[in-house]
Amino acid sequence: MFLLSRAWPAVADEVSVETVLTGLSHPASVAIRPGGTAERYEVFVADSGAQRVVKISSNNPGRSTDVITGFPDASATGKRLTKGNPFCLLFLDEKHLVAGIAGAPPELRLYELTEADTPLDADALPVLRDDGDDVDRAAAGDRVVDEMGLGPEPEADA
Repeated sequence: MFLLSRAWPAVADEVSVETVLTGLSHPASVAIRPGGTAERYEVFVADSGAQRVVKISSNNPGRSTDVITGFPDASATGKRLTKGNPFCLLFLDEKHLVAGIAGAPPELRLYELTEADTPLDADALPVLRDDGDDVDRAAAGDRVVDEMGLGPEPEADA
């Protein structure tokens, strides 16, 4: 921690910030699609207030494309997310995106991304196949639940 705090001012002088997208309504999370490079990339944003997930890409910076739409028609107010709004994103691989959905309890939904021009419906069924990948995806899903703090509360020691 000491080395980082000592080095931070030197690094901060070399960092520049550039706005790449405006017009979002309560963006809650970003995830970078695996497999990209510095020249070719896609960044996904959970735009909670607009009930959608959008992406921006190096091919068309400054313009977003809807990826998942149709979350319940509710808005995000302040720091509290209304039930149904996407609040976190995580890629399992290049084609599979996990979205955390606000609610009591929160949900995790798995979406298989396509190259189609039409966005996915938010209520699309999770992608689960019996091709041997299920075990790996299930383990990854459990890890996501743990890392997001969405799992059951640990039992208190007696």
